Amino acid sequence: MDLRRQIAIVRAWFPLLVASVVLAAVAAFARSSGPLQIIHVTGERDYPGVARNLSSPDANPNYQAYPFLDDFPKALAVADAAVSRAGGSVAELLARGVPSLLVPYPLAAGDHQTKNAETVAAAGAAIVTRDSELTPDLLVDRVKILLDPDVNLSMRKAAVGLARPEAATRIADVIVELASAKDGEKR
Repeated sequence: MDLRRQIAIVRAWFPLLVASVVLAAVAAFARSSGPLQIIHVTGERDYPGVARNLSSPDANPNYQAYPFLDDFPKALAVADAAVSRAGGSVAELLARGVPSLLVPYPLAAGDHQTKNAETVAAAGAAIVTRDSELTPDLLVDRVKILLDPDVNLSMRKAAVGLARPEAATRIADVIVELASAKDGEKR
C-alpha cells in the first residue's frame, strides 16, 4: 500500500479522563517513521502532552499536532481519512467526503454519538470502534482499512451521499417561513 501522499486527521478533544483516542494515536503513530502524515487536533488540554511526545529526537516528523485549527474544513479537504469522536464533527466529515473511524464518546448525553456513528457506518461511510476497545494496534489496523484504495473510494462516495451541506440554508428557510406565517396570523 502506497501511503506517501495519504493524510489522516485525528480530531480528539473531549472531557477529562476519556483520552483514549489521544493516547492511542500518540502510541500508534508518534514514533513510526512511515510515510503516513498525521494531523492531530488535540484540543487545548491535551496539546502539551502530545507536543512533549513529538519533541523527542525519535518522533515521527510526519506527525503534526495542533491544539486547534482555524480552518478545519481546509484540513479535511486534503485528508484521506479521519479518526474522530462522533459528535458535531460528523457533519464536517460527511460534507468533505472523508472516510472515518468514529470512536463515540461513551458518556455523551443520550448516547447520541453512538447513534451518529452507527448511522454513518450503516451507510458505509465509517468504521465504528468503541472507546473501551481502542488500542494503538487496533487504531493502526483501522486506519490501514480506511486507506485501502477500494475501501476509501467506496466510503468517500457513501459519505458524500449521506452529507447534507445545504442543511443550514434549509433550516433558515423554514425559520423564515414559520416567522412569516406567524406574522401573517397576527395581522
